[in-house]
Amino acid sequence: MKTFLCLLLISCPLTFNSLASKGVEIKHETQFCAAEVYFKYPDLNPPQEEIDKSNRERTTVTLREYITLTATLDGKKLPEGTRCSWTAVEGEEYFKLENIDDKPDQITVNINTLAKEQQKIKVKAEVDGMEQEIEFTLIPPTVLDYAGAQSPFQKALDEAAKIKCTTGLSALRILRIFPLNVSFSNLYSLEQHAGYDPDPLPDHPLVTEHKVSANPVRVSVTNEIYDSTNCLYRPEHIDAFTGSISWTWKCRWQIFGCKDKPEKDKYTKEKDLWDFNTDQIFTIRRDPVTGTVHYRIQKFKGLNKNDPGIVTATSN
Repeated sequence: MKTFLCLLLISCPLTFNSLASKGVEIKHETQFCAAEVYFKYPDLNPPQEEIDKSNRERTTVTLREYITLTATLDGKKLPEGTRCSWTAVEGEEYFKLENIDDKPDQITVNINTLAKEQQKIKVKAEVDGMEQEIEFTLIPPTVLDYAGAQSPFQKALDEAAKIKCTTGLSALRILRIFPLNVSFSNLYSLEQHAGYDPDPLPDHPLVTEHKVSANPVRVSVTNEIYDSTNCLYRPEHIDAFTGSISWTWKCRWQIFGCKDKPEKDKYTKEKDLWDFNTDQIFTIRRDPVTGTVHYRIQKFKGLNKNDPGIVTATSN
Protein backbone atom coordinates (compact mmCIF):
# COMPACT_ATOMS: atom_id res chain seq x y z
CA MET A 1 0.00 0.00 0.00
CA LYS A 2 2.83 2.38 0.84
CA THR A 3 4.58 1.57 -2.37
CA PHE A 4 1.41 2.30 -4.35
CA LEU A 5 0.98 5.66 -2.65
CA CYS A 6 4.58 6.58 -3.31
CA LEU A 7 4.26 5.82 -7.01
CA LEU A 8 1.05 7.82 -7.17
CA LEU A 9 2.68 10.85 -5.59
CA ILE A 10 5.57 10.69 -8.01
CA SER A 11 3.42 10.19 -11.09
CA CYS A 12 0.96 12.98 -10.34
CA PRO A 13 3.34 15.89 -11.07
CA LEU A 14 4.49 14.22 -14.30
CA THR A 15 0.93 13.79 -15.47
CA PHE A 16 0.08 17.35 -14.49
CA ASN A 17 3.06 18.86 -16.37
CA SER A 18 2.34 16.96 -19.55
CA LEU A 19 -1.12 18.51 -19.63
CA ALA A 20 -0.04 21.96 -18.41
CA SER A 21 -1.61 25.01 -20.02
CA LYS A 22 0.53 26.90 -22.55
CA GLY A 23 -1.17 30.10 -21.44
CA VAL A 24 -1.13 33.21 -23.62
CA GLU A 25 1.16 33.19 -26.66
CA ILE A 26 1.73 35.84 -29.33
CA LYS A 27 2.24 34.79 -32.93
CA HIS A 28 3.75 37.38 -35.27
CA GLU A 29 4.11 37.87 -39.03
CA THR A 30 5.70 40.72 -40.98
CA GLN A 31 4.03 42.00 -44.13
CA PHE A 32 6.98 41.01 -46.37
CA CYS A 33 10.00 38.77 -46.22
CA ALA A 34 13.37 40.47 -45.75
CA ALA A 35 15.25 41.44 -48.91
CA GLU A 36 17.87 38.73 -48.42
CA VAL A 37 15.23 36.03 -49.00
CA TYR A 38 14.65 37.11 -52.62
CA PHE A 39 18.31 36.73 -53.56
CA LYS A 40 17.84 32.96 -53.15
CA TYR A 41 15.70 32.94 -56.30
CA PRO A 42 17.16 33.30 -59.84
CA ASP A 43 14.80 36.09 -60.98
CA LEU A 44 14.78 37.82 -57.53
CA ASN A 45 10.98 38.21 -57.61
CA PRO A 46 9.22 34.85 -57.84
CA PRO A 47 5.46 34.38 -57.39
CA GLN A 48 4.46 34.93 -53.78
CA GLU A 49 3.25 31.34 -53.41
CA GLU A 50 6.79 30.07 -54.16
CA ILE A 51 8.54 32.17 -51.51
CA ASP A 52 9.71 30.69 -48.22
CA LYS A 53 7.50 32.69 -45.87
CA SER A 54 9.13 31.45 -42.67
CA ASN A 55 11.23 34.64 -42.75
CA ARG A 56 8.07 36.63 -41.97
CA GLU A 57 8.34 35.31 -38.43
CA ARG A 58 11.54 37.33 -37.92
CA THR A 59 11.85 39.77 -35.04
CA THR A 60 14.25 42.17 -36.79
CA VAL A 61 12.33 45.02 -38.47
CA THR A 62 12.78 48.56 -39.80
CA LEU A 63 10.95 51.73 -40.78
CA ARG A 64 7.55 51.30 -42.45
CA GLU A 65 7.28 47.61 -41.74
CA TYR A 66 3.93 46.25 -40.58
CA ILE A 67 3.71 43.31 -38.17
CA THR A 68 0.50 41.43 -37.44
CA LEU A 69 0.31 40.08 -33.88
CA THR A 70 -2.17 37.35 -32.91
CA ALA A 71 -2.87 36.30 -29.33
CA THR A 72 -3.64 32.62 -28.69
CA LEU A 73 -4.63 30.68 -25.59
CA ASP A 74 -3.17 27.22 -25.05
CA GLY A 75 -2.03 27.30 -28.66
CA LYS A 76 -5.55 27.85 -30.00
CA LYS A 77 -7.65 30.74 -31.26
CA LEU A 78 -9.23 32.75 -28.45
CA PRO A 79 -12.79 31.62 -27.64
CA GLU A 80 -15.48 34.05 -28.71
CA GLY A 81 -16.10 36.72 -26.07
CA THR A 82 -12.60 36.46 -24.57
CA ARG A 83 -11.29 39.84 -23.46
CA CYS A 84 -8.00 40.79 -25.14
CA SER A 85 -6.14 44.10 -24.92
CA TRP A 86 -2.84 45.30 -26.41
CA THR A 87 -0.34 47.77 -24.94
CA ALA A 88 2.93 49.33 -26.11
CA VAL A 89 5.53 48.53 -23.44
CA GLU A 90 8.85 49.83 -24.81
CA GLY A 91 9.92 52.02 -27.74
CA GLU A 92 6.40 53.33 -28.29
CA GLU A 93 7.80 56.53 -29.83
CA TYR A 94 8.81 54.46 -32.89
CA PHE A 95 5.54 52.67 -33.65
CA LYS A 96 1.80 52.77 -33.25
CA LEU A 97 -0.72 49.99 -32.66
CA GLU A 98 -3.55 49.76 -35.17
CA ASN A 99 -6.70 47.74 -34.50
CA ILE A 100 -7.88 45.15 -37.01
CA ASP A 101 -11.67 45.34 -37.55
CA ASP A 102 -13.65 42.76 -35.57
CA LYS A 103 -10.49 40.92 -34.55
CA PRO A 104 -9.71 41.79 -30.91
CA ASP A 105 -7.19 38.95 -30.79
CA GLN A 106 -5.06 40.73 -33.42
CA ILE A 107 -3.22 44.04 -33.69
CA THR A 108 -0.94 45.62 -36.31
CA VAL A 109 2.40 47.16 -35.29
CA ASN A 110 3.15 50.06 -37.67
CA ILE A 111 6.83 51.12 -37.51
CA ASN A 112 6.25 54.78 -38.41
CA THR A 113 9.30 56.58 -36.98
CA LEU A 114 12.95 56.17 -37.92
CA ALA A 115 15.31 55.12 -35.14
CA LYS A 116 18.86 56.49 -35.44
CA GLU A 117 20.27 53.52 -33.55
CA GLN A 118 19.22 49.93 -32.97
CA GLN A 119 16.23 49.95 -30.65
CA LYS A 120 14.13 47.40 -28.76
CA ILE A 121 10.34 47.63 -29.02
CA LYS A 122 7.90 45.59 -26.95
CA VAL A 123 4.17 44.94 -27.08
CA LYS A 124 2.03 43.24 -24.41
CA ALA A 125 -1.14 41.21 -24.83
CA GLU A 126 -3.51 40.72 -21.87
CA VAL A 127 -6.07 37.92 -22.16
CA ASP A 128 -8.54 37.53 -19.31
CA GLY A 129 -5.97 38.71 -16.78
CA MET A 130 -3.05 36.71 -18.25
CA GLU A 131 -0.19 38.63 -19.88
CA GLN A 132 2.46 37.96 -22.49
CA GLU A 133 5.03 40.24 -24.16
CA ILE A 134 6.82 40.09 -27.49
CA GLU A 135 10.01 41.95 -28.38
CA PHE A 136 11.39 43.16 -31.72
CA THR A 137 14.70 44.74 -32.71
CA LEU A 138 14.25 47.92 -34.76
CA ILE A 139 17.21 48.44 -37.11
CA PRO A 140 17.80 51.73 -38.97
CA PRO A 141 19.10 51.77 -42.56
CA THR A 142 22.90 51.81 -42.69
CA VAL A 143 23.84 52.76 -46.25
CA LEU A 144 22.53 53.33 -49.76
CA ASP A 145 25.09 51.85 -52.13
CA TYR A 146 25.70 51.36 -55.85
CA ALA A 147 25.13 47.68 -56.66
CA GLY A 148 25.73 47.32 -60.40
CA ALA A 149 24.35 48.33 -63.78
CA GLN A 150 23.15 47.18 -67.17
CA SER A 151 24.53 49.09 -70.13
CA PRO A 152 23.05 49.47 -72.62
CA PHE A 153 19.69 48.34 -71.28
CA GLN A 154 17.02 46.84 -73.49
CA LYS A 155 14.40 49.57 -73.09
CA ALA A 156 16.85 52.14 -74.47
CA LEU A 157 17.68 49.95 -77.45
CA ASP A 158 13.97 49.42 -78.18
CA GLU A 159 13.23 53.15 -78.03
CA ALA A 160 16.17 53.94 -80.28
CA ALA A 161 15.02 51.41 -82.87
CA LYS A 162 11.50 52.89 -82.96
CA ILE A 163 12.67 56.37 -83.91
CA LYS A 164 15.79 55.32 -85.84
CA CYS A 165 18.23 56.99 -83.49
CA THR A 166 21.69 56.12 -82.22
CA THR A 167 21.79 54.97 -78.61
CA GLY A 168 24.69 57.10 -77.48
CA LEU A 169 24.44 56.69 -73.72
CA SER A 170 22.13 54.35 -71.87
CA ALA A 171 22.32 52.55 -68.54
CA LEU A 172 20.13 51.09 -65.82
CA ARG A 173 21.91 51.42 -62.48
CA ILE A 174 20.99 49.63 -59.26
CA LEU A 175 21.10 51.27 -55.84
CA ARG A 176 20.63 49.02 -52.81
CA ILE A 177 19.56 49.94 -49.26
CA PHE A 178 21.26 48.00 -46.46
CA PRO A 179 20.86 45.98 -44.28
CA LEU A 180 19.20 43.19 -46.23
CA ASN A 181 17.75 41.30 -43.23
CA VAL A 182 14.76 43.69 -43.17
CA SER A 183 12.38 45.07 -45.82
CA PHE A 184 12.35 48.68 -47.06
CA SER A 185 9.77 47.92 -49.75
CA ASN A 186 7.14 50.26 -48.26
CA LEU A 187 9.40 53.26 -48.96
CA TYR A 188 9.60 55.37 -52.13
CA SER A 189 12.35 57.04 -54.16
CA LEU A 190 12.35 60.20 -56.24
CA GLU A 191 15.09 61.83 -58.31
CA GLN A 192 15.07 65.62 -58.68
CA HIS A 193 16.98 67.99 -60.92
CA ALA A 194 19.47 70.15 -58.98
CA GLY A 195 21.24 72.17 -61.70
CA TYR A 196 23.71 72.06 -64.59
CA ASP A 197 27.43 72.60 -65.09
CA PRO A 198 27.98 74.71 -67.06
CA ASP A 199 24.78 76.62 -66.50
CA PRO A 200 23.22 77.31 -68.91
CA LEU A 201 24.02 74.20 -70.89
CA PRO A 202 25.93 74.55 -74.18
CA ASP A 203 23.63 75.16 -77.13
CA HIS A 204 24.40 71.97 -79.01
CA PRO A 205 22.14 69.26 -80.50
CA LEU A 206 24.01 66.48 -78.63
CA VAL A 207 23.66 68.17 -75.23
CA THR A 208 20.56 66.85 -73.47
CA GLU A 209 18.45 68.32 -70.69
CA HIS A 210 17.82 66.46 -67.45
CA LYS A 211 14.21 65.24 -67.42
CA VAL A 212 13.04 63.53 -64.24
CA SER A 213 9.76 61.89 -63.32
CA ALA A 214 7.42 63.62 -60.87
CA ASN A 215 6.16 60.24 -59.68
CA PRO A 216 7.77 58.46 -56.71
CA VAL A 217 8.86 54.88 -57.34
CA ARG A 218 8.46 52.20 -54.71
CA VAL A 219 11.57 50.46 -53.37
CA SER A 220 11.72 46.86 -54.66
CA VAL A 221 11.40 43.71 -52.56
CA THR A 222 15.20 43.38 -52.79
CA ASN A 223 15.62 46.84 -51.17
CA GLU A 224 16.65 48.31 -54.53
CA ILE A 225 15.87 51.41 -56.55
CA TYR A 226 16.75 51.92 -60.20
CA ASP A 227 18.31 54.88 -61.96
CA SER A 228 18.05 54.96 -65.75
CA THR A 229 19.78 57.15 -68.32
CA ASN A 230 18.81 57.12 -71.98
CA CYS A 231 20.23 59.66 -74.42
CA LEU A 232 19.21 59.19 -78.06
CA TYR A 233 20.93 61.07 -80.89
CA ARG A 234 19.80 61.73 -84.44
CA PRO A 235 22.23 60.22 -86.99
CA GLU A 236 22.60 63.57 -88.78
CA HIS A 237 23.73 65.22 -85.52
CA ILE A 238 26.36 62.53 -85.00
CA ASP A 239 27.57 62.85 -88.60
CA ALA A 240 28.05 66.61 -88.20
CA PHE A 241 29.83 66.40 -84.83
CA THR A 242 33.53 67.20 -84.47
CA GLY A 243 35.82 67.86 -81.49
CA SER A 244 34.57 67.16 -77.96
CA ILE A 245 31.92 68.39 -75.55
CA SER A 246 31.17 67.79 -71.86
CA TRP A 247 28.41 68.73 -69.43
CA THR A 248 27.04 67.71 -66.02
CA TRP A 249 23.61 67.03 -64.59
CA LYS A 250 23.35 67.68 -60.87
CA CYS A 251 20.97 65.15 -59.35
CA ARG A 252 19.26 65.01 -55.96
CA TRP A 253 17.89 61.69 -54.70
CA GLN A 254 15.29 61.37 -51.97
CA ILE A 255 13.99 58.23 -50.29
CA PHE A 256 11.01 58.58 -47.99
CA GLY A 257 7.81 57.10 -46.63
CA CYS A 258 4.36 58.14 -47.82
CA LYS A 259 1.29 58.57 -45.65
CA ASP A 260 -0.78 57.02 -48.42
CA LYS A 261 -0.16 55.24 -51.71
CA PRO A 262 0.99 57.74 -54.38
CA GLU A 263 -1.42 58.32 -57.24
CA LYS A 264 0.78 59.54 -60.12
CA ASP A 265 2.29 62.82 -58.87
CA LYS A 266 -0.19 63.13 -55.97
CA TYR A 267 1.23 61.97 -52.65
CA THR A 268 1.86 63.08 -49.07
CA LYS A 269 5.54 62.72 -48.28
CA GLU A 270 6.77 62.00 -44.79
CA LYS A 271 10.15 63.05 -43.45
CA ASP A 272 13.00 62.15 -45.83
CA LEU A 273 14.95 59.02 -45.06
CA TRP A 274 17.78 60.09 -47.36
CA ASP A 275 18.49 63.26 -49.31
CA PHE A 276 21.77 63.07 -51.23
CA ASN A 277 23.35 64.54 -54.34
CA THR A 278 25.19 62.98 -57.26
CA ASP A 279 26.73 64.43 -60.43
CA GLN A 280 26.18 62.77 -63.79
CA ILE A 281 29.02 63.75 -66.13
CA PHE A 282 28.68 63.37 -69.92
CA THR A 283 31.54 63.46 -72.43
CA ILE A 284 31.33 63.03 -76.19
CA ARG A 285 34.36 63.30 -78.49
CA ARG A 286 35.27 62.33 -82.04
CA ASP A 287 38.67 60.76 -82.58
CA PRO A 288 40.40 63.03 -85.14
CA VAL A 289 42.33 60.07 -86.61
CA THR A 290 39.76 57.25 -86.81
CA GLY A 291 36.62 59.38 -86.92
CA THR A 292 34.99 57.22 -84.22
CA VAL A 293 32.68 59.00 -81.79
CA HIS A 294 33.25 58.05 -78.14
CA TYR A 295 30.52 58.50 -75.51
CA ARG A 296 31.08 58.35 -71.74
CA ILE A 297 28.92 58.96 -68.69
CA GLN A 298 29.69 58.44 -64.99
CA LYS A 299 27.39 59.08 -62.05
CA PHE A 300 29.00 57.39 -59.03
CA LYS A 301 32.54 58.01 -57.89
CA GLY A 302 35.14 55.35 -57.15
CA LEU A 303 34.00 52.80 -59.76
CA ASN A 304 36.39 50.52 -61.58
CA LYS A 305 36.96 51.78 -65.12
CA ASN A 306 35.38 48.59 -66.52
CA ASP A 307 32.28 48.79 -64.32
CA PRO A 308 29.05 49.03 -66.41
CA GLY A 309 28.07 51.95 -64.16
CA ILE A 310 30.57 53.95 -66.24
CA VAL A 311 28.75 53.96 -69.56
CA THR A 312 30.87 53.99 -72.69
CA ALA A 313 29.81 53.56 -76.30
CA THR A 314 31.11 54.25 -79.78
CA SER A 315 29.65 54.97 -83.18
CA ASN A 316 31.01 55.99 -86.56
